[in-house]
Amino acid sequence: MSLLKIARIDDLIARHHDAIDKLRASQKELMKKDKIRCAKCERMPMLSEWIFRQAIWYVPPRGCIEGDYWKNDDLQSRFVCPYCGAMSRVYDQNKELQSLVLEARSLMKEGEDYKI
Repeated sequence: MSLLKIARIDDLIARHHDAIDKLRASQKELMKKDKIRCAKCERMPMLSEWIFRQAIWYVPPRGCIEGDYWKNDDLQSRFVCPYCGAMSRVYDQNKELQSLVLEARSLMKEGEDYKI
């Protein structure tokens, strides 16, 4: 009897996961259309028009074992206005904006990495 109840609960969980996935997809579509004002040109392009650029830097080898490599940091990343090319940075102090931009980066166009 309890196995039947567990199976029903599993079925409900699966249906709720499907509903949550559909809601997240709808949320992403709405976020793509959200407009953000550029601080330089004052235009308001949609989020999906902004260009996300990842910050990378070279780390030279240290010692006998560790080799050289490239490292990236989301907190140093920039997003670029599609109209005027002005770059904006995600500030560490503003956690709300930071999480919004980092979550929305998958909705933005991918730009070239830049070295810092």
